[in-house]
Amino acid sequence: MKSKAEGEERAEGLSEDVIYKIEIPANRYDLLCIEGLASALRIFLGKDKRTDFKITTPSDDKILKMTVKKETNQIRPFVVCAVLRDIKFDQARYESFIDLQDKLHTNICRQRTLVAI
Repeated sequence: MKSKAEGEERAEGLSEDVIYKIEIPANRYDLLCIEGLASALRIFLGKDKRTDFKITTPSDDKILKMTVKKETNQIRPFVVCAVLRDIKFDQARYESFIDLQDKLHTNICRQRTLVAI
């Protein structure tokens, strides 16, 4: 790549690997993790169908209550939560989940100045 752009001498000793740059649109946070990127590519290529997620109301015995302490309310006056059910985490998936959370903190949460996850 470098040799084509700047000549053989400047490219000497560099890797021959091709590196792809993928630009993520501002409204596609699902593409910030490898699983989301792979899923989007498979859907684009027609190998998978799009997943339709549904918001459901749990039965009364599964409803959870979130409590916000007064001192937290002074720092974070607005709180939202979600419960993901029937999800299985192994170590690799857990690490990927945390990595995505960190990317969201960095990007849309503006280093946690707007939102904390």
